[in-house]
Formats: sequence, structure tokens, C-alpha cells
Amino acid sequence: MTTIVKIVFDGDIRRLALPKESPFSRLLVEVNKIYPGRFPIGAQVRYVDDEDDCVTVTSNLELIEAIDMAEGTLKLFVTPKAAEEEEIEFVKVSKDGRTTALLSGSPDEEDVFIEKVSEAVLEETKKQPAEAEGKKQAKEAKELEAKKKAEEKKAEAEAKKKAEEAEAKKKAEEAEAKKKAEAEAKKKAEAQKKAEEEKKAAKLKAVEARMQAEKAKKQAAEAEKAARKAAETAAKKAKMAAKKAEMAAKKAKKVYRAGLSSAFVKDVNLVDGSEVDIKTKLTKKWILKNNGKSPWTDKVYLAKMTKGGLMKVENSKVPHLKPGEEGEVSVSFETPTKPGKHRSPNFFLCYDGKKFGDRFWTVVQAKSAAQQDRPAQEKPPKKSYAQTARKAAEDTKKGADTKQTETITKEKKKPDLKIEEKKQQKCQLGAHFVKDVTFPDDVLVAPGQEMKKTWLIKNTGNVSWPLGTKLISLEGSTFAKSFTTVLADEVKAGEQCNLSVDLVAPLETGKHTARFQLIAPSGEKFGHKYWINVQVSKFPSKVQLKEMAMNFLADEEVVAALQEEVPTVAKEIRQGKKLASIMEVLLAKRPELKKHQFVIFIRPFLQSAERFMGLQLDTLLSMYSFWAMTPFAAGASPSQAASNAQGSDQKQKCPAVIKTPAPAMEKTKNATSQESKAKAAQESKAQEKKAKQAPFKHQKELKQMKQMGFKNVGPIKALLLKHKGDVQKVMNELFNGSQ
Repeated sequence: MTTIVKIVFDGDIRRLALPKESPFSRLLVEVNKIYPGRFPIGAQVRYVDDEDDCVTVTSNLELIEAIDMAEGTLKLFVTPKAAEEEEIEFVKVSKDGRTTALLSGSPDEEDVFIEKVSEAVLEETKKQPAEAEGKKQAKEAKELEAKKKAEEKKAEAEAKKKAEEAEAKKKAEEAEAKKKAEAEAKKKAEAQKKAEEEKKAAKLKAVEARMQAEKAKKQAAEAEKAARKAAETAAKKAKMAAKKAEMAAKKAKKVYRAGLSSAFVKDVNLVDGSEVDIKTKLTKKWILKNNGKSPWTDKVYLAKMTKGGLMKVENSKVPHLKPGEEGEVSVSFETPTKPGKHRSPNFFLCYDGKKFGDRFWTVVQAKSAAQQDRPAQEKPPKKSYAQTARKAAEDTKKGADTKQTETITKEKKKPDLKIEEKKQQKCQLGAHFVKDVTFPDDVLVAPGQEMKKTWLIKNTGNVSWPLGTKLISLEGSTFAKSFTTVLADEVKAGEQCNLSVDLVAPLETGKHTARFQLIAPSGEKFGHKYWINVQVSKFPSKVQLKEMAMNFLADEEVVAALQEEVPTVAKEIRQGKKLASIMEVLLAKRPELKKHQFVIFIRPFLQSAERFMGLQLDTLLSMYSFWAMTPFAAGASPSQAASNAQGSDQKQKCPAVIKTPAPAMEKTKNATSQESKAKAAQESKAQEKKAKQAPFKHQKELKQMKQMGFKNVGPIKALLLKHKGDVQKVMNELFNGSQ
């Protein structure tokens, strides 16, 4: 039997098992073993008792007593004994005066110590002469004691009688008290019973009230549900009615728009070519006819065509005309500031932002005040009838020449139009999308992931993009809404360039889109619109994770980096490190891997999601080609590996067997093979059943392997049985191929 104690020496605390016999001696031996050379003279042992006194222990009996008195584990404080302390020798003497042992230190409480043996012998000699006298006195004392016993017996009988009387009296009193107590208890029980009945009745009333309340609540809920359902039905009907009305309105609007039309009839004033003063406010009037099927209402308005599209003409009213009616439309404007021939923009009648009918305009000849002050040219004199006839004949004869002249005039004007078109084409900007370089549509990204989106763009304009051209975000984007970046390089006409933007994925999961377009310094947007569609997700599916892992391993730079770090990763795995710590060590040495999609997603999983650990371990082992020599490959097992190895050896050793046709032999072979297969199946089932029922021999070691991340339990069990539970040998065979 042993006892556990705590020893404290110089701030060091240790637990020590001491035997029940001679614990103090064993303590001194163990202390000298634990702290060699620290106690040259000896050790002094103390403990603190329940009165907080520091008690010194010097012997086995004292230490046994201290252990027995301690409520918990006894704590002993050990210090080296000082050189100046001297030990006092004591002689242990038995009760008959004989010397039994020579002790050093303070004597025990139960032992008798003396300093000299001679004093004990002297005392024994003095006692011998008085022995006879003692016998006499003993005899007298014996007689006196017998007399005393008789008196005591008599007194005892009297006391017994009195005690019996007192006990009888006490029993009577107790019976009476018991009777009173029973009466009181009965009364109390009746009162308690009555109280319980009242409590039960109150409880029943409360249950009934609660049931009524629940019933009322249920009825109220049903009424509320019915009211809500009725309201929903009414709202649904109203919504359907509103939808029908909206559809009817749209249909009527469509029919009304299809029936709108207008036709130009004539100019009321300021016919084309009319002379007007410059900087003069005029009102032009036209006669229009409603040649459609729909009447013109207040929603029909007058608009003019501009570079930016149709623009409504303010302070101009369109008359309400029924189909077939004619009306007057007028426009107020100011004549140009420069003299010459000027044409107004085209005017249209519009409805709901769309034009309909004929266009109409006006052409004026603006003149300045100086031109108006010039004298009028003299009119040629009137010609006679003969001259007029002769002039008509000449005109008829020269008709062809006149047409040719007009044709030449028109051809001369055409080059001017081409020049104008070329002038306009000189400043034409263009940008066409070619392909996505990075982050194709619907790519999977993590929340808050940094992205560098790149498009390949071609300058399809006829000029270079001007300096200061920007890429801005457009309306409808769900992230990067206020994005703007200035293009640094010049892109000439016909060139292609990589257009890149640095973005951060939204924190909210789901599908998100950001749209962009180029804008010139003048504010003109040009070219195609570009966008990025991303699918933000915290937890990718197994298929997505596997696809990212395959892309990760397909990168030549990644494979080269991983092959260089094979010794480091193998060392970490052999030491039983968690995958999270292995990944951090790898990324610390290879920071370029942090930007890969697979690493971005797998890194937080390694920190928190233990249920992904099996997949991650398979991926990591495959990554470093360890799986080929271990049973972690898909579908592999130790039995299969052994059978494969045996099969390969047999193929090499055994010669080829020539098959001969033998129908009878084939039948017997088939029968025997079927029987052997059935027996083998039964035996395998029996073995599996026994294996399931019997507990695994090395369960503790198997649990340790599971905590290290191994999920394929079958091969691990086989290896543990092979190496008799030695985890280190199992790890060596897994990662070094040693047997």
C-alpha cells in the first residue's frame, strides 16, 4: 500500500508515492534521488497543520500521524539542513529497561527515551526491597475492594429499582404525550386533507379557465386567420382586377398609339424661302390633318428633333382634332444671328415619347439691316409676244442642256456631303469587347475577396482614345457602384488592350453584377458595356471545391512550388500536425499561393469545419503523391494492395496456361466455382459479423489517428493490428513506406 504526498523544494512541486511502512526513510531516499547533491548534510521536512502551524517531521511515526490527520494530499516542504545544526542521539528503551535502538533527532511521542541506561537499571534495583510490603498492602486492598463491591452492588440494586420506577413514570408520560401528539397529528392531517381538496378544486377551476382561455384564443386565431384569408383573397382579387385594368389600359394605349397619324397640308405663313430679319422673334404656323383613326388629345404634343433625340417644344399646343379634321400648329422661334439661308429642325407630333405622322419644317432667308438698305435691282424690260415665244422655243430646245446642268450641279454638291461625313468620322470613338481574361461570368468567389477583373478590349474607332478617358460604373450594379478609374496608357485605333479594375466582392452571398463603360473627357460615353457576374458563397459544394482543387493542381507554377515543399509538409504530417497549421506553414513559405481560389476557400474551412477534414486530407495527400504508397487512394485497401502485389508476382512467375475445350470439365468447374464462391461469401459475412460484434483491440490508438485527421478507418485498423498498436510505426509505413 502506498500514499500520495506532494513535496515542495525551491518552487518545484512533485507528487510522490510513499509506502505505509517507513514513509519518512523512503522520503529522504527519493528526495536525494530527485535532487542529487542538494542535501549534503541532510534534509529538513515540515508541513502546515490545520492550525496553520509549521510542524517539523523527523521520524516515520510522525510522518504516518501527519498523513492520517491530513484531509487531502499532504504537502511537505523540504529544505537542506544547516551545517551548524547538531543531531542529539537518543537511546530507545523498552518498558523492562532494555536498550532496543539508538536514534538520532528528536524522540517520538510514543517511545520512551532516556539519556543513560544506568539510570534505568538503578530504578529497577530500588523497587525490589519494597516488593513484600507491596504484597501485604495488596491483600488488604483486595479485601477492602471486596467489601466495597458488596456495598456498590447493594447501591446498584437500589438505583436499579429507582430507575425502573422512573422509567415506568416516564413511559406513562410518553404514552400520554404520544396520545396527545396523535390527536394533534390527526387534526393536522384533517386540516391538510381539507387544504388539499380546496387546492385541487382551485386547480380544476384554473384548468377549466385555462381551457376556456385557450378555446377563446383558438377561436380568435381562427377568426383572425379567416379575416386575413379574406383580406388576402380580396387583395388578390383587387390585384388581379388592377392587373386586368392595367392590361386593358396598355391594350387601349397600344390601339390608340397605332391609330395616331398626321399629314402636312400647307404653310399658313413664312413659306419656305421667306426673307426675315436676323434676331427677330417669329411665329411659324402649319396646317396639319388628322389622317389616322385616333383623335388627338392633351397627351399629343409637338417635339423637335435634336442630336440627343426628340425634345418637347414648350408653350406650343396641339389642337384636339378628330380623324379627318384639320387644324393649325404653331411654333415661336428667334431667327438666326447670321444672315443667309437657314433651315429649322424637323418637327413631329409625339405621343408617349414616340413620334408619328409627317415631319414639317421651315426655311427662311435671314437678312441684316445693311442688306435691306441696298437699292433694289432694276427689273428687265418686258419682252414682246414674239420675243417670249422665241425664248420658250430656245428653252425647249435647251431642255436637255438644262437637265445636264442640274445634274452636274447636284454632283458638285455631293462631294461636299462626303467631306462633311469625313469630318464627322474623324472624331469617332469606339471600343468593342473581345473576351474575359480573368473571372469569367458566374465565377464562384468568397465574401470580401479581392479581385482583379480584366477584359480584352479593341479600339474600333478611327482615332486614339483621348487622354483622361475613364472607366465608370453604370446604374444597375449591385456592387462597385461609385467606381471610377482613369486609363493610364494611350490606345490607338485598331489596337487591343487589357482593361483591368481592382474590385472587392460583396459580403452578402448570392449573385452580384457590376457594369462599366468608357467615357471620354468631354462626357461622351462610347463603346460596349462591360460587366462582371460573380456568385458569392461561403460554403461551396463538394463538386465546386473539387473543381477548384483540380484547377489548383493543374497550375504548373503551383505544382513546382508544392514539389519543392514536399519535405516540409511530410515532416509536419509525420508530427501529427493539424491541416490548418500545415497550410499556414506552407503559405508562409509560399505567399504566392494565397491568391488562388482553392486556397481562399479551403483556408477558413481548415480553421473551423472539421467535417471537411477527410476531403482536405485526401486532397493534401494526393497533392504530394503520398496516396500512391498508402491506402488512402480511392477504392484502395491493404487487402486489395496485397492481392494486387501477389497477382503481379504470380503473373511474372507462372507460365501461360493453354486452354483446351472440355465441355464436361467446364460444367464441373463452374459448379465447383459457384460452390466455392458461396462458401467464401458466407465466410466473409461471418467474419464481418464477428468483427462488428467484437470491440477493436487498439481503440485508443485508433481514436488518436482519427484526431490527427485520418478518416479512412478500415486501412488504419489493419495497420494498427499489423504493428500491434504502435502509432509511430503506422505513420512510418504510411509516409515513408517502411514496413
